[in-house]
Amino acid sequence: MTKIGLVFLLACGLLMNTLNALAQNLIINEETPRHEIIAGTKVSLAASAGYEPATSFTGLQNLETQSTIMVLEVTTPYQQYIAQAIPMVISNDKSTMVEQAQYMINDLPARLYVGTQKGDTDTALFQRIFLVLGNDKETIAFNCHYPYQEGAALDSAIMQTILSVRYHPDVVVDPLKNMGFTINTAGTSFRFSRKTGTALQYMQDGKNNWTPAAFFIDRKFLTTEVTDKTTFILQQVQAIFEVDSVLFSRSLQSGDSPAEEVMANLRSKRSGEITQAYFITRFDTNRAYSMIGYNISARAMEEMKTIFRSLEVQ
Repeated sequence: MTKIGLVFLLACGLLMNTLNALAQNLIINEETPRHEIIAGTKVSLAASAGYEPATSFTGLQNLETQSTIMVLEVTTPYQQYIAQAIPMVISNDKSTMVEQAQYMINDLPARLYVGTQKGDTDTALFQRIFLVLGNDKETIAFNCHYPYQEGAALDSAIMQTILSVRYHPDVVVDPLKNMGFTINTAGTSFRFSRKTGTALQYMQDGKNNWTPAAFFIDRKFLTTEVTDKTTFILQQVQAIFEVDSVLFSRSLQSGDSPAEEVMANLRSKRSGEITQAYFITRFDTNRAYSMIGYNISARAMEEMKTIFRSLEVQ
């Protein structure tokens, strides 16, 4: 290669790097007296006026404006999350979003997605802001909602809050803290595995077990009374699966609150493969506590019922 050709390639490479840098908005967040760690996470935010710690999820809420900022942390590398999870997050039966901007926030790459999300009823519609950032070990996402107004600009209070993020990798997070409930797995084959987003995952020991059972448990705030419990239960996975068939749906005794168990065959929207899932959901006045199990044997099903009946609301 001639010297001129080499210089040309180096110049092109430098130009491309410069353009990539310019395409990202650089944000340097210094610590301020307003920054506070979000309980149960590794991030701190300088919250805008009116925001306070949420009572039904990990994050912040503004009761006056009906705005929420939910913080999700997963042990998935950032680039993997962008490639595999984001396509389902931004385009599904409930939500439609587009990429709005890219950032570099204190050395962490970040992407901003904006759009809308349907509520629990056919008429409810919310504006949605989704900021995701991370590194090669984990990903943090801010899932934000506020009432929809056609033609309105992005909520400035939410944007100022989430773009003030500071990441604290050395913070030790207790994944079982601030969940709003406890369960007891003693005497069963299930053990805590990890926290994924707002849900806790429990698994059987994989030793000498080629298909260990697993379940997720989470809670959801209810804005209206649930009249069709089976539909509500199955809608929890509709972003990823379509319901192929319902094997059974029946009432289950769980303390003083009504509960329902459902077994269904689910078809993956991506691969078309069938997965059998077992659901147990308890309905309180304004919250639902849901357990979703996979690879469930008859024994695992009975153990899940035992664990679910141990659930205590905090």
